[in-house]
Amino acid sequence: MNAQGTLVNTNGGKRPTESTMLVVGEPQASNWEIAWLVMLMLIAYPVYYVARASRVVGKEVAYTEKKKLAFLVLMAGAVFVLVFTVSVLVGGLVRSLNATDYMSAIAAPYNLDSRLVASPGSTYGLLPMNVGDFVRDVSTDAQSKVLAKLGVASNGSIASTYTLATGEAASVSAEEMVSENEALFVMRKLREYASKKGSVGNFAIGLGDVSYIYYRVGTVNSLSWTHGPWLYTVSGTSMAIVNQFVQDFPY
Repeated sequence: MNAQGTLVNTNGGKRPTESTMLVVGEPQASNWEIAWLVMLMLIAYPVYYVARASRVVGKEVAYTEKKKLAFLVLMAGAVFVLVFTVSVLVGGLVRSLNATDYMSAIAAPYNLDSRLVASPGSTYGLLPMNVGDFVRDVSTDAQSKVLAKLGVASNGSIASTYTLATGEAASVSAEEMVSENEALFVMRKLREYASKKGSVGNFAIGLGDVSYIYYRVGTVNSLSWTHGPWLYTVSGTSMAIVNQFVQDFPY
């Protein structure tokens, strides 16, 4: 979590099927630290060499030994420059790859940030009858129970079940919060709830137009996301069903 309260988790930019979580931002040794360490290791040998030679020939080191020392120090300096240059290049490449993974992770899946933003007060007629191959079962229409678990109220909510011809089903709910900030607050509460009751996969909260979180509680897999003041949750017994539904959902 950063100073602004932003939550981010990465999993190589992939949508999770498990709750594997990678840590972002662990301290790394700088290029200078690595180069100086190598330099000290390289200088240690010639110093030892001269000290050993001094014990053999007395207090005065032979001229040939001085030439050897100068050559070794020169070589150590050349290696130092080479190691520093390589470390800078490799460090830049690693940072570039990390930035790519980071941006892939915070991007909402399925281009959710380009979806429609529902109009205020449109809860009743929000859910379409068909979403891809899924057909809505209006007999299951009810108030969403997502916020009841979190102890939070909303301006309105709707929940329903959609089924495929194969009998597989996806449950969807839509909540209209008081504001976008309230929706983000609920997402953080939802993450805490999922962490305690189950497991959390990829999530990004507080970045961009859409925040999202993958999670599993019991045998139910879910994806929740916000868009404006709206909070959506799609759940199913398999993540494949959840993803299939979300791909064609209009919001």
